[in-house]
Amino acid sequence: MKTFRQFSEDIRVGKIDLALAGISTDLNRGKQVTFSDPYLVTTPAGLVSKKILPPEPEGNIVTSRRFISLNDLFTLSGLVSFSVRSNTTNHIYLQKKFSKLPIYSYLSDSIAVDNLISNNVTCFVADSFFILTLLQKNPSLRANYLPLLGTVQEENISAALPQNDLIFADNLNFFIKELKRTGVLDDLRNRYFNQNNWVK
Repeated sequence: MKTFRQFSEDIRVGKIDLALAGISTDLNRGKQVTFSDPYLVTTPAGLVSKKILPPEPEGNIVTSRRFISLNDLFTLSGLVSFSVRSNTTNHIYLQKKFSKLPIYSYLSDSIAVDNLISNNVTCFVADSFFILTLLQKNPSLRANYLPLLGTVQEENISAALPQNDLIFADNLNFFIKELKRTGVLDDLRNRYFNQNNWVK
């Protein structure tokens, strides 16, 4: 999969007109391309090894902390190490929030996941939609890993367009609004992230 840098260069030289590839927006990236309105909103999320989590409470005892988002891992700081795809907003998030913990970055998400499964790290980090898709494709992962899908920061997923092409941007934004208004985006989200009928 191409990086943002590769997509922005392809757009700049006119090789492509549009990159619709799960690209997160930020101010620095916005200096290189024009972004459409977001068509998805996600958050950095994780798949954490259950081995490092405290045991589930038994009976009526409710003293155990629930683990819902990456922020909940602060209480386990000595046990946590991360794998993440390099040069992504998730990588930047980890460097800012968990700078004192081991963070291993890789060229692809698949290598980062392999390092979690091989027990080289205790938590794989990607956007929440990637984690949901991974669990749809591999439901057996739930036996050993807990998904942390709670919002820690909002990530807008948008299309990248050539800079200063306002007519193209306006037309694409109208198209995205129509997909939202008619429920097409919700249908796609439910179809691919909440069920696994599409997995072969």
